[in-house]
Amino acid sequence: MSFSRRLVVTLLLAMAACLLVNTQVSAQETTGGLQGTVKDSTGAVVSSARVEVTGNALLGTKAIDTDSAGYYRFANLPPGTYTITVTAKGFKTEKREGLAIETGHLPTVDITLEVGGAAEVVEVSGAAPVIDVTTNTNQTNLTAQTLNDTPHGYSFQSVIQYAPMARNEPLAGNSAGMTGNANGSTPGSSGNGLANGFSIGGAADSESSYLIEGQDTENISGGASNANVPFPFIQEVQIKTSGIEAEHGGALGGVVNVVMKKGSNAYHGSFFGTYEGDGLDGSENGSLRYDPNGSLTPGGGWRARF
Repeated sequence: MSFSRRLVVTLLLAMAACLLVNTQVSAQETTGGLQGTVKDSTGAVVSSARVEVTGNALLGTKAIDTDSAGYYRFANLPPGTYTITVTAKGFKTEKREGLAIETGHLPTVDITLEVGGAAEVVEVSGAAPVIDVTTNTNQTNLTAQTLNDTPHGYSFQSVIQYAPMARNEPLAGNSAGMTGNANGSTPGSSGNGLANGFSIGGAADSESSYLIEGQDTENISGGASNANVPFPFIQEVQIKTSGIEAEHGGALGGVVNVVMKKGSNAYHGSFFGTYEGDGLDGSENGSLRYDPNGSLTPGGGWRARF
């Protein structure tokens, strides 16, 4: 093979690798979507209706016209609360507020327009929550409101246990693999380096994936993620426990996905801080371990484990 031909083949392989990497990154979920059909009171579809969405996590607005079947679809909507407004010639303006869009969900919201002038606005509130019939994964979405109303630790990993099939696993933490020696206990090869780990679907912590804004951050040896995100910066935590897509092929347990807050159409900000004194901490009592040499004291062949 000539040099020029080898160069062309090398460039093609490099381009293919870049495409695969880009595809993998873009496939990670950090947004949701919204779809539906616009009809009139008789059930006939309304084409060319203007559908517009605004939200507390969306910069500007998104708008689209329904197709010939009255269908509309929005993709790449940051998780948050949205308002949908529908206008069409010869019909009243329909406005529906309080639509909760979660990461990885594509709920269906069908709109029925009433005959009248566009200046007349029909506001729909207190409607039934939207249902997503397109998702085939078992996942739990902890929204910003849920995170604010739920007790948790400093790390986003402290809320993993709120998902079904997930539980706190202390033996997967820093205490795992402790061995006794003359100077005390020393860490072994297992453990994630944190206080504890989390088992999802019976799998070890190292068999789960931890994503921050779609980027893989877990420790491939011990599990968990050392990339911590303060809760005031988190919009939503998504925890997948079964039916996981092929893009997460290395996740035999679960997928923990952290989505951070985005900008909005209004100026806003906050100032916060945290403080924890020793008086607020509780310590576990030491428990004695059996010493093969007959000693039951922490100074024997085995140390007291805390």
